[in-house]
Amino acid sequence: MAPTIKTVLGQINPGELGNTWTHEHVSITFEFTYRKPKDSELHLINCPWTLENSGWIRQWPYSHKDNLILNDEVTENAVIESLKGFKAAGGGCIVENSTFGLNRKTAFLKRLSEETGVHIVAGTGFYVAPTQKESTLNSSVEKLTEHIVSELNNGAFDCPEVKCGFIGEIGCCDPLDAFEKKSIQASAAGQEATGAPVSFHPGRTPESPFEIMRIFTEAGGNAKNSIMGHLERTIQDPGTLAEFATEFGSYCQFDLFGIENSYYQTKPEIDFFSDAQRIGLIQSLISEKYEDKILVAHDIHTKHRLEKFGGKKL
Repeated sequence: MAPTIKTVLGQINPGELGNTWTHEHVSITFEFTYRKPKDSELHLINCPWTLENSGWIRQWPYSHKDNLILNDEVTENAVIESLKGFKAAGGGCIVENSTFGLNRKTAFLKRLSEETGVHIVAGTGFYVAPTQKESTLNSSVEKLTEHIVSELNNGAFDCPEVKCGFIGEIGCCDPLDAFEKKSIQASAAGQEATGAPVSFHPGRTPESPFEIMRIFTEAGGNAKNSIMGHLERTIQDPGTLAEFATEFGSYCQFDLFGIENSYYQTKPEIDFFSDAQRIGLIQSLISEKYEDKILVAHDIHTKHRLEKFGGKKL
């Protein structure tokens, strides 16, 4: 059978995708990442979206509460306008990585694709343990697999008329939570049952992608049909990056383009790479002959990354 892509509006041929960003969020709440600012700046956590406040929000994106909500009406309208611009500039497809725990509105993804003409591929699976309810955390691998396979084959639980097209992003912390290990194993079982690709969100240490892939492949997952995301904030040494690419053969994704703050609020000990440094890492993989395994994106997941709220154009 010829390969097809399962979008929120139905199946298409791969040649119809066009230019594709492989890791974005257009319907999400990210409140679990909230970080309390220093006491002298507490008054800014709900500050209005003004030019005077924009610099502070960019520097401390996880301390501004409204910045962490992407599925309210005003933001949905902003997303629609952004994707219209993306389409006009030659964009073809957005791969939407909001999995269970991030409050994805699948019906909005369908409406978004209809109104903008941009293909959207929805993900299924589970985000990091801190976003999950107790009942989900206690679920068996079999139960988690059942959820994944059903959303791929039968339709999303919140909008059955839309089928998900891939597994991910599968959220992992460092150290790896027991639930997250089950989630990785379920993604492998879901892939085996459906053939769907899998995309991972690793913990913020160089060892995390290696650990995830070993668990995934031991559970029967196909590393060559998987994506390891956020590599520019995870494996910053070119030699270690080449070692990872060689050992597993997965797609290597650099998906934080457009974020230029060197201070990384969720893990201050990491110096966040600039776009120039991201390109340097990509060039290092190309020099090792891995150019066919490289993916790029922006990982839009907060309001301030959208044009309406002062962000750069997609």
